Amino acid sequence: MLFRAFCLVLLVFVAPVQAYADALTRAMLAGLSGSERLRQFTLGQATLQHRDDPRLRAAMRSSLQETGFYFAGSGPAVLSRQFRWSPVLSYDANINGGFLNDQFDIFGLAFEVDPARRALSGVVAGLRGAGDLRLGYGEGRYLDLRGSLEAVWSPEHGIGRGQAGFEACARNHLRGWTFADVCVTGARSWRSLSSTTTATASLRFAHLVETGTSEHEFSAGVTRYFQDPGPQNALSFGWTAVWNRATTGVDLTLAAPVAGETAMRHRLSANATWLWGTRPVSVGIWQQVADGGLFLGAARADRVQGLSLTVRPRADMAVEFVHQVTDSTINLFDENRMGINLRFDLR
Repeated sequence: MLFRAFCLVLLVFVAPVQAYADALTRAMLAGLSGSERLRQFTLGQATLQHRDDPRLRAAMRSSLQETGFYFAGSGPAVLSRQFRWSPVLSYDANINGGFLNDQFDIFGLAFEVDPARRALSGVVAGLRGAGDLRLGYGEGRYLDLRGSLEAVWSPEHGIGRGQAGFEACARNHLRGWTFADVCVTGARSWRSLSSTTTATASLRFAHLVETGTSEHEFSAGVTRYFQDPGPQNALSFGWTAVWNRATTGVDLTLAAPVAGETAMRHRLSANATWLWGTRPVSVGIWQQVADGGLFLGAARADRVQGLSLTVRPRADMAVEFVHQVTDSTINLFDENRMGINLRFDLR
């Protein structure tokens, strides 16, 4: 039902309209897609149609410089670097990593969850920092290094949570508008009742094409997940597009089972972003299925569906509303949660 509604909304924005079918208009929208390559590709198409515009030529040259296409050195060179920090303010339905339900049934027996293990909700506030470093090592080839750290505190409950992560990606131009990325990531989260550590290694290929009234990035890759239940392999497919009045994205992940563990088996997500006046508005939906494990001897399978809405009342602030529902064969893990996040950019 969520995906049907999403598709109906999407048709309104991607339907061809001649008045908007100019590459320059799409180049202005492409930055909302979240893909640097798609933005660069769309900017290139606009430059071909408007060769006499010096602003477009300067923007395209700057984009090529940032992605190493003017690299001529004999060793790694810094292409860009930045650090940004921002305050965090949000409503968290599970600050401590506990159970959202206070009781559950299994095999006809009723059980009550220890009050000390139940989820605590409320407003949290804190600080987030993130840094990026880009090193060029060949023409159209560069290394992206990223790190982030976040810590928040709940005055109501006197507890906090934190998370840290890093990503290192070697991004390589192959031929034309075809690319290959090799990435490793790691993340660690801390809550008073649970802590998790994950890591991934992935290989991803991307290819970009133009259809006359839209630009598209198609991608496919393989990922190896390293996590507490055990390693897991997955295939991923992506499609991101810039249309006349909006950008869209669809991602599909298909994962192998993890013996004896409840693990994600597939995930499908979609998003659309457009301008409301001069401010971006984004809608996202997702569905995920996990299965393969047991809980107290009973088979467990979880289906998660979610919806998000993000608006930017100011250029340096985003407000995100999230609603997510989990339907599990073990009702202890059923969830129906809502959240509100305020994100600031104070770079």
